[in-house]
Amino acid sequence: MPTVHSTLSRPKLRRFLRSAVFFLLFYLYVWLWIDPGLIYHSNWTAPRFPCFWLGRAFAVGFLAYPGGPVEYVSAFLCQLYYYPWLGAGVITLVAALLSLSTGVLATAVSGIRPRVLHLVPAVLFLLPYAKYANPMAAGLAALAAMLLSCAYVLLPVRRPPLRLAVFLVLAAGAYYVAGGALLLYVVLAAAFELVSRRQYLYGLLWVALAAAIPYAGAHAFRIPLSDAYLRLLPFDARLSSQAAVFAALLYVFVPLCAIGLAFGRRMGRFLAVGGASRERRTALSRAAALVRFLAERPAGWVVQSAVLFAVAAVPLLLRFDAGTRTLLRIDCYAQQGMWRPLLQEATCLPLHRYGPEVEWDVNRALYHTGQLLDRMFCYPQDTWGLFPIPREFSPLLASFRQEELSAAAYMKSADLLFELGRVNESELMTHETWELIGPRPRILKRLALINVAKGRTEAARVFLRALRKDLVHGEWARDRLRRLEADPRLADDAEVERLRSAMVLEDAGGHFSREEMLLQLLARDRHNRMAFEYLMAHYLLTRQLGKFALHIDRLDEFGYGETPCHCEEAMVLYAAHVGGQSRPWRRPVSRDTALRFRRFLQVLAQCRDRKSEAWSMLVADYRDSYFPYYVFREPEEPQR
Repeated sequence: MPTVHSTLSRPKLRRFLRSAVFFLLFYLYVWLWIDPGLIYHSNWTAPRFPCFWLGRAFAVGFLAYPGGPVEYVSAFLCQLYYYPWLGAGVITLVAALLSLSTGVLATAVSGIRPRVLHLVPAVLFLLPYAKYANPMAAGLAALAAMLLSCAYVLLPVRRPPLRLAVFLVLAAGAYYVAGGALLLYVVLAAAFELVSRRQYLYGLLWVALAAAIPYAGAHAFRIPLSDAYLRLLPFDARLSSQAAVFAALLYVFVPLCAIGLAFGRRMGRFLAVGGASRERRTALSRAAALVRFLAERPAGWVVQSAVLFAVAAVPLLLRFDAGTRTLLRIDCYAQQGMWRPLLQEATCLPLHRYGPEVEWDVNRALYHTGQLLDRMFCYPQDTWGLFPIPREFSPLLASFRQEELSAAAYMKSADLLFELGRVNESELMTHETWELIGPRPRILKRLALINVAKGRTEAARVFLRALRKDLVHGEWARDRLRRLEADPRLADDAEVERLRSAMVLEDAGGHFSREEMLLQLLARDRHNRMAFEYLMAHYLLTRQLGKFALHIDRLDEFGYGETPCHCEEAMVLYAAHVGGQSRPWRRPVSRDTALRFRRFLQVLAQCRDRKSEAWSMLVADYRDSYFPYYVFREPEEPQR
């Protein structure tokens, strides 16, 4: 026969098991499905995504204003997104504490332990992450206010003067730590006084006194009144729209949950003892039996848990954007040099999601995997698809989806130009990125490498010393500093030596086209394979087959055995244009390419000027070919 202790512990054990399963699934969803690493890599250019630097000077800046401590901790925790398993753990921990605090507050105010509702804040916290937003600062501010509210309602202080003193001390702490999230603390403390203790006068007095705290803080910290009252509230412009919506829902839900449970409990008592009719008493007894079944029976616990997980899963599935995740993965893989996974993701990206920044990453990945001149037309292409030059950024950036992507575009082009050997242009664009968003780890790393390659060792040390304070890249910077001490030129670094041999050293006035920039690189180093392949790709994209034909025999200099597929297609197109004139190459065209071109011409002749009909007949067999790009794309003026 079960003991009283074991009988009483079963509901607690079931609640614990359900919460454990819920947050285990929560953790796995964040780690394996959302992947916090994508948030770190995709948001590094966003002004709202915080930097974090080790050292006292950085920390002291956050201690000078209300809400600073929460923002400092948030900046630290956001760096942990770089490690997806650890970032998922941080997000899960904050969500679990939000749920635990909600349960404690709802129980204290209403006298009823919530069975499911306390998990709603965890789901609300997760919703912005499903859109790859970052609500960490708003979540921590709300959590700080809720934890201090828990301390207020749990402290065994009864006498009004002491309760007032405790309230004011905790309110001041909530304001300094979490800024405007003081509002949530005040509402919860007042709800406890009004609903649970029925101290109506005290509850209203608490609210009036707390309203004066931000006003005093504005004068004490010398900050604007708007910051004093609104910082880290849903109305704060520093929060993203997704984080603001989460905070607003949380601020409304937690007090309403506690007050609603208390109201429901009192209504139940009123109907049970207040002269209710027999039918109402029967309905109440049935409702009570259903509650007991859900709370105490294993089958009821299973039903309740199933409903909980289903209700939590629906909004997450509706909010999740697979296309955005694919875009972020492409960007993340490009930053880390993971070229084959990048191409796999690019094949899954819908055509309408392609843009210049994706094309730069895809073509760079094709080059690094040895496929640029064989498979580049398997992916959407246009004349922007290689890289922009500085003067072209102004019209280009107007087409980006978000304003923050301007910094990402500059940095992507800086990375690509650095690899090619156009170090001066790469340095220019990196400094432009700095002007837009300030010093960020990736910017410091690029400038350090540029200065090492140029032999400016002292300048490189300046950037490396700044970078070594970063949590993620600090070890890389410390290693480079140690190596510079031993060898200021890093002569043993193969990548640095390759760059030195390829980079163009002198500056020249005026604007350069892509063609001129690439030709300069080849004049500097005839073995710069990346510059050669990008030059040939540029001629293909701009339909300059005459210039393409003049360089085709340089394939031998780079050790090409077979002629790349798109080069053969360009050769037969050029031959068709020049007719019986001599062809300036020694390489033969394969029989398969010649046959494919004949079939292509036959379909074009059959459809004449009906391009849409011709494309529908050709798309199945020629979607990976240069022929459709050359014929069906509207011609654009070559870049001068």
